[in-house]
Amino acid sequence: MAYILVLDTSGNWVYLAGVVTSHFVDFGYYPHIARANRNIRKKIIDQVLTFIGSSCYGVCLKLNARLKVRELTRNRVKKDRAWRYVIRWGLSRLANHLRSKNFWPIDRIVADPEFRIFEDILIDVFGIKEVYVAKESVVILADVLGYVNLRMRHLLKKFRNIREL
Repeated sequence: MAYILVLDTSGNWVYLAGVVTSHFVDFGYYPHIARANRNIRKKIIDQVLTFIGSSCYGVCLKLNARLKVRELTRNRVKKDRAWRYVIRWGLSRLANHLRSKNFWPIDRIVADPEFRIFEDILIDVFGIKEVYVAKESVVILADVLGYVNLRMRHLLKKFRNIREL
């Protein structure tokens, strides 16, 4: 069975959220849960987390990319090279975790537009041919997971198939 990986970040590259699913799903919402008003946000979070808890696998990786890039640039590493190194490290860690949990091979990746400049890294790390970097409705899965992990981490404790690395 091949899987679809949905990627997003939260907290200005503090967390990398990935959700593995076997099929596309459309909740009728488009990404960026943080922009929704409070009542709608609560409804969306409940619906999406219940779906992830029942038929997906979610991973939140504490990346702290900006901090790591800052440390690398102090050591005379060029900024674009430092970003690519940090993102490759985080995605490799995610890929190794998914392999160990038997969520492999990843057939497709759907990522939020902030990953556009890292498409080649996604293709290389996951060994796929094509990455969809766009505001697709399925990105709401990773967007909600990243948002909840950043703002309301206590909600994730009741789900066995959501992990933080």
